Amino acid sequence: MGPEKDGYTPLEGEFATYTTREKHRRITDHWLRIGVVFLLSSSLAYNVFQARSLMLERARPDHCRSNYSGLAYDTPVKYESNPDFGSMTEDEYWSGLDASPVAIQMSESEAKKHGLGPSAPFPWDDEKSIYFVKAFHQIHCLKVIRNAFKVYEGGDQYDPSKRDHLHHCINTIREDIMCKPDDSLMSSADATHVIGDGQVFQCRNWDKLVDWAQDPVRNACFKVVEDDRHVAHQLEVYSFCPEDSPYYETVQAYYAKHGHRPIYDDGEKPGSYVKA
Repeated sequence: MGPEKDGYTPLEGEFATYTTREKHRRITDHWLRIGVVFLLSSSLAYNVFQARSLMLERARPDHCRSNYSGLAYDTPVKYESNPDFGSMTEDEYWSGLDASPVAIQMSESEAKKHGLGPSAPFPWDDEKSIYFVKAFHQIHCLKVIRNAFKVYEGGDQYDPSKRDHLHHCINTIREDIMCKPDDSLMSSADATHVIGDGQVFQCRNWDKLVDWAQDPVRNACFKVVEDDRHVAHQLEVYSFCPEDSPYYETVQAYYAKHGHRPIYDDGEKPGSYVKA
């Protein structure tokens, strides 16, 4: 029998039962605290691992691969304020920057896979549409702006009929810069117009983008003959199919029957799209 208190006589084994329950509660609390500490430690370790993985992923050259061409920022390019064009003059270099790969052809199913809406029909295949690659459009627009500057530099009057195109190009480059603002930091020398000079940046490979756009599976047989002239007969600029194009024979047969029309027709308004 246990001790009596205030006339109360505990039952036999009552204190032993209470002591056992208290012991079990303390053991349970102990393991609960261990479990909480373990879960918190695991969560912290996981978050640190995820943060480190994200940092390493962003540092990888193949981070932010293009959704279309699959190109990565894996090509180091040294920036130069005054580039050396080698054996070419500056004008020759710019003339050689061909914006023709700007147009590619794509099936409706492929376009939907990329979330693209309807586009102009490809003239040589009813199941394909034409889409334009931004990078080559930007080069085209830079050449238009540069040509306008060269006219001004030479003291000549810029053709008023070309001003809308020029303003379009200035604005589209502004839109592209503001759409994907580049936060890369550039060093500055104690001189004028040398910001970032000599720095090496990781870039997408331009030549690989050209190859991707001109692959026969998507080549639209398109050619930019002159960057700042309006095309009078649109079908003509889609007639430059290479021999390995699946549309080469179709195009040859079409023009053998119908003949070519001038791409540019002075005095004529820009031609509308003509389907073959």
